[in-house]
Amino acid sequence: MATNPGPHPFSLIRAASITPAAQSNLQSLLSQGSQDLADFVWPEEERPTIPHNDYRRDRELPVIDLSGLQDGTAETKLKLAKRIAAACSEWGFFQLINHGIPVAELDEVQKQTRRFFELPMEHKQCATNLESAQSNNNVFGYGINTAGYKYAGRPWIERFQCSWSPESNIREQAQRLLDGRPCEEFQNSVESFCANAEKLANLTLELCALGLGLPGDTFIKHMNPSTSIARLNYYPECPTPDLTLGLGAHTDPYTLTMLHQCQVGGLQVCKDGKWITVRPRRGAYVVNVGDNLQAWTNGRFKSVEHRAVLNDKVPRLSLVFFYAPPLNTLISAPDEIVQADRKRRYKSFTWGEYLDYLKRQNYEKGKNERWVEGFAL
Repeated sequence: MATNPGPHPFSLIRAASITPAAQSNLQSLLSQGSQDLADFVWPEEERPTIPHNDYRRDRELPVIDLSGLQDGTAETKLKLAKRIAAACSEWGFFQLINHGIPVAELDEVQKQTRRFFELPMEHKQCATNLESAQSNNNVFGYGINTAGYKYAGRPWIERFQCSWSPESNIREQAQRLLDGRPCEEFQNSVESFCANAEKLANLTLELCALGLGLPGDTFIKHMNPSTSIARLNYYPECPTPDLTLGLGAHTDPYTLTMLHQCQVGGLQVCKDGKWITVRPRRGAYVVNVGDNLQAWTNGRFKSVEHRAVLNDKVPRLSLVFFYAPPLNTLISAPDEIVQADRKRRYKSFTWGEYLDYLKRQNYEKGKNERWVEGFAL
Protein backbone atom coordinates (compact mmCIF):
# COMPACT_ATOMS: atom_id res chain seq x y z
CA MET A 1 0.00 0.00 0.00
CA ALA A 2 1.36 3.37 -0.94
CA THR A 3 2.05 5.65 1.96
CA ASN A 4 1.06 9.28 2.06
CA PRO A 5 4.28 11.30 1.87
CA GLY A 6 2.60 14.17 3.72
CA PRO A 7 2.57 17.83 2.78
CA HIS A 8 5.57 19.30 1.02
CA PRO A 9 7.55 21.78 3.18
CA PHE A 10 6.48 24.47 0.68
CA SER A 11 2.87 23.94 1.75
CA LEU A 12 3.77 23.97 5.43
CA ILE A 13 5.56 27.29 5.27
CA ARG A 14 2.94 28.76 2.95
CA ALA A 15 0.20 27.87 5.42
CA ALA A 16 2.01 29.34 8.40
CA SER A 17 0.57 32.53 9.84
CA ILE A 18 2.74 35.62 9.57
CA THR A 19 2.05 38.35 12.08
CA PRO A 20 1.78 41.96 10.87
CA ALA A 21 4.84 42.82 12.98
CA ALA A 22 6.90 40.27 11.06
CA GLN A 23 5.70 41.35 7.62
CA SER A 24 8.25 44.13 7.01
CA ASN A 25 11.08 41.87 8.17
CA LEU A 26 9.85 39.17 5.84
CA GLN A 27 9.82 41.63 2.94
CA SER A 28 13.45 42.44 3.69
CA LEU A 29 14.38 38.77 3.66
CA LEU A 30 12.52 38.03 0.45
CA SER A 31 14.00 41.06 -1.28
CA GLN A 32 17.52 39.72 -0.74
CA GLY A 33 17.47 37.32 -3.66
CA SER A 34 14.57 35.06 -2.62
CA GLN A 35 11.28 34.92 -4.46
CA ASP A 36 9.41 32.69 -2.05
CA LEU A 37 9.29 31.45 1.53
CA ALA A 38 10.02 27.96 0.23
CA ASP A 39 13.63 29.09 -0.37
CA PHE A 40 14.10 29.07 3.40
CA VAL A 41 13.12 25.41 3.90
CA TRP A 42 16.16 23.32 4.85
CA PRO A 43 16.66 19.58 4.23
CA GLU A 44 15.16 17.50 7.02
CA GLU A 45 18.51 16.28 8.34
CA GLU A 46 19.68 19.90 8.81
CA ARG A 47 16.64 21.20 10.66
CA PRO A 48 16.81 22.09 14.37
CA THR A 49 16.19 19.27 16.82
CA ILE A 50 15.80 21.31 20.02
CA PRO A 51 14.07 24.68 20.48
CA HIS A 52 15.73 28.06 20.97
CA ASN A 53 15.04 28.13 24.74
CA ASP A 54 15.88 24.56 25.74
CA TYR A 55 18.42 25.36 28.46
CA ARG A 56 19.86 22.50 30.49
CA ARG A 57 21.79 23.18 33.67
CA ASP A 58 23.78 19.96 33.38
CA ARG A 59 25.15 20.98 29.99
CA GLU A 60 25.91 24.70 30.11
CA LEU A 61 28.93 26.49 28.71
CA PRO A 62 31.65 27.25 31.26
CA VAL A 63 31.08 30.69 32.78
CA ILE A 64 34.32 32.48 33.72
CA ASP A 65 34.22 35.44 36.09
CA LEU A 66 37.05 37.91 35.39
CA SER A 67 36.43 40.07 38.46
CA GLY A 68 39.29 38.25 40.20
CA LEU A 69 41.76 40.06 37.94
CA GLN A 70 41.11 43.20 39.95
CA ASP A 71 43.33 41.98 42.79
CA GLY A 72 46.28 42.11 40.40
CA THR A 73 48.01 38.95 41.59
CA ALA A 74 49.81 36.61 39.22
CA GLU A 75 48.33 33.64 41.05
CA THR A 76 44.74 34.73 40.35
CA LYS A 77 45.55 35.52 36.73
CA LEU A 78 47.10 32.10 36.18
CA LYS A 79 44.14 30.36 37.80
CA LEU A 80 41.75 32.14 35.44
CA ALA A 81 44.05 31.43 32.50
CA LYS A 82 43.97 27.70 33.23
CA ARG A 83 40.17 27.77 33.42
CA ILE A 84 39.98 29.46 30.03
CA ALA A 85 42.45 27.01 28.49
CA ALA A 86 40.43 24.09 29.86
CA ALA A 87 37.22 25.54 28.39
CA CYS A 88 38.92 26.04 25.01
CA SER A 89 40.13 22.44 25.05
CA GLU A 90 36.93 20.76 26.24
CA TRP A 91 34.22 23.00 24.76
CA GLY A 92 35.79 25.50 22.36
CA PHE A 93 33.26 27.93 23.88
CA PHE A 94 32.79 29.78 27.17
CA GLN A 95 31.09 32.87 28.58
CA LEU A 96 32.93 35.79 30.18
CA ILE A 97 31.26 37.84 32.92
CA ASN A 98 32.46 40.79 35.01
CA HIS A 99 34.89 41.66 32.25
CA GLY A 100 34.92 45.40 32.91
CA ILE A 101 32.85 46.51 29.90
CA PRO A 102 29.86 48.49 31.23
CA VAL A 103 26.59 46.64 30.78
CA ALA A 104 24.95 49.97 29.93
CA GLU A 105 27.17 50.29 26.84
CA LEU A 106 26.20 46.81 25.68
CA ASP A 107 22.53 47.60 26.27
CA GLU A 108 22.94 50.76 24.17
CA VAL A 109 24.43 48.99 21.17
CA GLN A 110 21.62 46.43 21.40
CA LYS A 111 19.08 49.25 21.39
CA GLN A 112 20.67 51.08 18.47
CA THR A 113 21.04 47.86 16.47
CA ARG A 114 17.40 46.98 17.00
CA ARG A 115 16.35 50.47 15.88
CA PHE A 116 18.43 50.07 12.73
CA PHE A 117 16.91 46.73 11.75
CA GLU A 118 13.41 48.03 12.44
CA LEU A 119 13.84 50.80 9.87
CA PRO A 120 11.77 50.55 6.69
CA MET A 121 13.31 48.26 4.12
CA GLU A 122 14.04 51.06 1.65
CA HIS A 123 16.38 52.74 4.14
CA LYS A 124 18.27 49.58 5.07
CA GLN A 125 18.79 48.67 1.45
CA CYS A 126 20.36 51.91 0.29
CA ALA A 127 23.71 50.15 -0.08
CA THR A 128 22.39 46.87 -1.45
CA ASN A 129 22.08 46.84 -5.22
CA LEU A 130 21.04 43.94 -7.40
CA GLU A 131 24.49 43.42 -8.90
CA SER A 132 26.28 43.04 -5.57
CA ALA A 133 23.54 40.82 -4.16
CA GLN A 134 23.74 38.42 -7.11
CA SER A 135 27.52 38.31 -7.31
CA ASN A 136 28.01 37.60 -3.57
CA ASN A 137 30.55 40.45 -3.41
CA ASN A 138 28.56 42.62 -1.04
CA VAL A 139 30.92 42.01 1.88
CA PHE A 140 30.14 45.13 3.90
CA GLY A 141 26.91 46.89 4.66
CA TYR A 142 23.35 45.67 5.03
CA GLY A 143 21.87 42.43 3.79
CA ILE A 144 25.15 40.70 3.00
CA ASN A 145 25.17 37.16 1.77
CA THR A 146 26.78 34.52 3.95
CA ALA A 147 30.13 35.04 2.23
CA GLY A 148 32.53 32.14 2.74
CA TYR A 149 29.77 29.65 3.49
CA LYS A 150 27.36 27.73 1.33
CA TYR A 151 24.58 26.28 3.41
CA ALA A 152 22.03 23.58 2.63
CA GLY A 153 19.27 26.18 2.88
CA ARG A 154 18.80 29.94 2.87
CA PRO A 155 19.52 31.47 6.30
CA TRP A 156 16.68 33.43 7.92
CA ILE A 157 18.76 36.47 8.82
CA GLU A 158 19.40 40.15 8.17
CA ARG A 159 22.92 41.50 8.68
CA PHE A 160 25.03 44.60 8.88
CA GLN A 161 28.77 44.03 8.53
CA CYS A 162 31.66 46.49 8.74
CA SER A 163 35.42 46.51 9.00
CA TRP A 164 37.05 47.58 12.27
CA SER A 165 40.78 46.94 11.80
CA PRO A 166 43.20 47.73 10.27
CA GLU A 167 40.81 50.42 9.06
CA SER A 168 37.26 51.09 10.16
CA ASN A 169 34.51 51.69 7.61
CA ILE A 170 31.66 51.82 10.14
CA ARG A 171 30.77 55.45 9.47
CA GLU A 172 30.97 55.08 5.70
CA GLN A 173 28.67 52.05 5.74
CA ALA A 174 26.20 53.56 8.21
CA GLN A 175 25.90 56.80 6.24
CA ARG A 176 25.35 54.94 2.97
CA LEU A 177 22.81 52.59 4.51
CA LEU A 178 20.83 55.23 6.31
CA ASP A 179 20.87 57.55 3.29
CA GLY A 180 21.62 60.72 5.19
CA ARG A 181 19.35 60.01 8.15
CA PRO A 182 20.83 60.95 11.56
CA CYS A 183 22.97 57.99 12.62
CA GLU A 184 25.49 59.38 15.12
CA GLU A 185 24.14 57.27 18.00
CA PHE A 186 24.24 54.10 15.90
CA GLN A 187 27.79 54.78 14.70
CA ASN A 188 29.06 55.63 18.17
CA SER A 189 27.54 52.54 19.75
CA VAL A 190 28.98 50.17 17.12
CA GLU A 191 32.42 51.78 17.43
CA SER A 192 32.27 51.45 21.21
CA PHE A 193 31.28 47.79 20.87
CA CYS A 194 34.25 47.10 18.56
CA ALA A 195 36.79 48.93 20.71
CA ASN A 196 35.66 47.12 23.86
CA ALA A 197 35.49 43.74 22.16
CA GLU A 198 39.02 44.15 20.79
CA LYS A 199 40.41 44.94 24.25
CA LEU A 200 38.64 41.95 25.73
CA ALA A 201 39.85 39.72 22.89
CA ASN A 202 43.45 40.77 23.58
CA LEU A 203 43.06 39.98 27.27
CA THR A 204 41.48 36.64 26.44
CA LEU A 205 44.32 35.70 24.07
CA GLU A 206 46.85 36.61 26.74
CA LEU A 207 45.05 34.34 29.21
CA CYS A 208 44.85 31.59 26.57
CA ALA A 209 48.63 31.68 26.18
CA LEU A 210 49.27 31.70 29.94
CA GLY A 211 46.86 28.80 30.37
CA LEU A 212 48.98 26.77 27.93
CA GLY A 213 52.15 27.59 29.85
CA LEU A 214 53.32 30.03 27.16
CA PRO A 215 54.42 33.67 27.48
CA GLY A 216 51.40 35.96 27.67
CA ASP A 217 52.29 37.76 24.44
CA THR A 218 52.60 34.57 22.35
CA PHE A 219 49.51 35.37 20.26
CA ILE A 220 48.78 39.03 20.91
CA LYS A 221 52.19 40.17 19.65
CA HIS A 222 50.92 39.20 16.19
CA MET A 223 47.65 41.14 16.45
CA ASN A 224 48.77 44.72 15.94
CA PRO A 225 47.03 45.73 13.82
CA SER A 226 44.43 43.01 13.81
CA THR A 227 42.24 42.02 10.88
CA SER A 228 38.83 42.35 12.49
CA ILE A 229 35.25 42.83 11.44
CA ALA A 230 31.96 43.39 13.26
CA ARG A 231 28.71 41.78 12.26
CA LEU A 232 25.29 42.69 13.64
CA ASN A 233 22.86 39.81 13.16
CA TYR A 234 19.09 40.15 13.28
CA TYR A 235 16.90 37.04 13.22
CA PRO A 236 13.26 38.05 12.69
CA GLU A 237 10.52 35.93 14.22
CA CYS A 238 9.94 32.99 11.90
CA PRO A 239 6.54 31.38 11.22
CA THR A 240 8.12 27.91 10.91
CA PRO A 241 11.24 27.72 13.10
CA ASP A 242 11.23 23.93 12.81
CA LEU A 243 11.87 24.10 9.06
CA THR A 244 14.65 26.63 8.78
CA LEU A 245 17.72 28.08 10.51
CA GLY A 246 19.11 31.54 11.14
CA LEU A 247 22.55 30.17 10.34
CA GLY A 248 23.56 26.60 9.58
CA ALA A 249 26.18 24.59 11.41
CA HIS A 250 29.67 26.01 10.87
CA THR A 251 32.96 26.82 12.57
CA ASP A 252 34.50 30.29 12.54
CA PRO A 253 37.77 30.62 10.63
CA TYR A 254 39.11 33.48 12.81
CA THR A 255 41.29 33.42 15.93
CA LEU A 256 38.58 34.36 18.43
CA THR A 257 34.92 35.29 18.12
CA MET A 258 33.46 37.63 20.74
CA LEU A 259 29.65 37.54 20.75
CA HIS A 260 27.11 39.47 22.79
CA GLN A 261 23.54 38.23 22.41
CA CYS A 262 20.23 39.63 23.57
CA GLN A 263 18.06 37.81 26.09
CA VAL A 264 16.36 35.69 23.41
CA GLY A 265 18.03 32.32 23.04
CA GLY A 266 19.07 30.88 19.68
CA LEU A 267 22.80 30.15 19.71
CA GLN A 268 23.45 26.42 19.79
CA VAL A 269 26.80 24.66 20.19
CA CYS A 270 27.63 21.08 19.25
CA LYS A 271 29.16 19.20 22.21
CA ASP A 272 29.99 15.49 21.87
CA GLY A 273 27.67 15.24 18.88
CA LYS A 274 24.69 16.86 20.64
CA TRP A 275 23.29 20.35 20.25
CA ILE A 276 23.18 22.58 23.34
CA THR A 277 21.36 25.91 23.54
CA VAL A 278 23.45 28.67 25.11
CA ARG A 279 21.60 30.43 27.91
CA PRO A 280 21.77 34.23 27.39
CA ARG A 281 23.35 36.23 30.21
CA ARG A 282 22.90 39.98 30.29
CA GLY A 283 26.25 41.70 29.86
CA ALA A 284 28.15 38.47 29.11
CA TYR A 285 30.35 37.74 26.11
CA VAL A 286 30.23 34.32 24.50
CA VAL A 287 33.75 33.53 23.28
CA ASN A 288 34.68 30.76 20.88
CA VAL A 289 37.86 29.39 19.39
CA GLY A 290 38.30 29.85 15.65
CA ASP A 291 39.96 27.54 13.13
CA ASN A 292 43.26 29.39 13.07
CA LEU A 293 43.60 29.26 16.87
CA GLN A 294 42.98 25.52 16.75
CA ALA A 295 45.91 25.15 14.37
CA TRP A 296 47.97 27.76 16.28
CA THR A 297 47.65 25.68 19.47
CA ASN A 298 48.51 22.42 17.68
CA GLY A 299 44.94 21.22 18.12
CA ARG A 300 44.82 21.67 21.89
CA PHE A 301 42.02 24.22 21.53
CA LYS A 302 38.94 23.19 19.55
CA SER A 303 37.05 25.15 16.91
CA VAL A 304 33.54 23.82 17.38
CA GLU A 305 30.44 23.78 15.19
CA HIS A 306 27.61 26.11 16.16
CA ARG A 307 24.38 27.39 14.58
CA ALA A 308 21.51 29.83 15.12
CA VAL A 309 17.95 28.58 15.58
CA LEU A 310 14.77 30.64 15.43
CA ASN A 311 11.45 31.16 17.17
CA ASP A 312 8.01 32.32 16.07
CA LYS A 313 7.42 34.92 18.81
CA VAL A 314 10.18 37.56 18.92
CA PRO A 315 13.25 38.61 16.91
CA ARG A 316 16.74 37.92 18.20
CA LEU A 317 19.93 40.01 18.03
CA SER A 318 23.54 38.92 18.23
CA LEU A 319 26.49 41.30 17.98
CA VAL A 320 29.68 39.61 16.80
CA PHE A 321 33.32 40.70 16.71
CA PHE A 322 35.66 38.47 14.69
CA TYR A 323 39.30 38.83 15.73
CA ALA A 324 42.26 37.72 13.61
CA PRO A 325 45.86 38.74 12.84
CA PRO A 326 47.13 40.50 9.69
CA LEU A 327 46.74 38.46 6.50
CA ASN A 328 50.49 37.76 6.24
CA THR A 329 50.76 36.34 9.78
CA LEU A 330 52.16 32.81 9.86
CA ILE A 331 49.93 30.44 11.81
CA SER A 332 52.35 27.90 13.25
CA ALA A 333 52.13 26.16 16.61
CA PRO A 334 54.84 27.31 19.08
CA ASP A 335 57.79 24.95 19.45
CA GLU A 336 57.09 24.52 23.19
CA ILE A 337 53.70 22.95 22.43
CA VAL A 338 54.97 20.83 19.55
CA GLN A 339 57.82 19.46 21.65
CA ALA A 340 55.44 18.62 24.50
CA ASP A 341 53.00 16.94 22.09
CA ARG A 342 55.88 15.19 20.27
CA LYS A 343 54.20 15.98 16.99
CA ARG A 344 53.31 18.96 14.84
CA ARG A 345 49.69 18.39 13.87
CA TYR A 346 49.16 21.18 11.29
CA LYS A 347 51.11 22.61 8.42
CA SER A 348 52.10 26.25 8.75
CA PHE A 349 50.00 28.72 6.74
CA THR A 350 49.29 32.42 6.68
CA TRP A 351 45.91 33.78 7.70
CA GLY A 352 45.41 35.08 4.17
CA GLU A 353 46.17 31.64 2.69
CA TYR A 354 43.59 30.07 4.97
CA LEU A 355 40.88 32.52 3.91
CA ASP A 356 41.66 31.86 0.23
CA TYR A 357 41.50 28.11 0.86
CA LEU A 358 38.19 28.45 2.69
CA LYS A 359 36.61 30.36 -0.19
CA ARG A 360 37.84 27.84 -2.78
CA GLN A 361 36.54 24.87 -0.83
CA ASN A 362 33.11 26.36 -0.21
CA TYR A 363 32.56 27.67 -3.71
CA GLU A 364 33.78 24.46 -5.32
CA LYS A 365 32.11 21.94 -3.02
CA GLY A 366 29.15 23.92 -1.76
CA LYS A 367 29.20 22.34 1.70
CA ASN A 368 30.79 23.32 4.98
CA GLU A 369 33.27 20.88 6.45
CA ARG A 370 36.11 21.07 8.96
CA TRP A 371 38.36 22.99 6.59
CA VAL A 372 41.15 23.37 9.13
CA GLU A 373 41.69 19.62 8.85
CA GLY A 374 42.83 20.24 5.29
CA PHE A 375 46.06 21.53 6.86
CA ALA A 376 46.53 18.54 9.17
CA LEU A 377 49.78 16.63 8.92
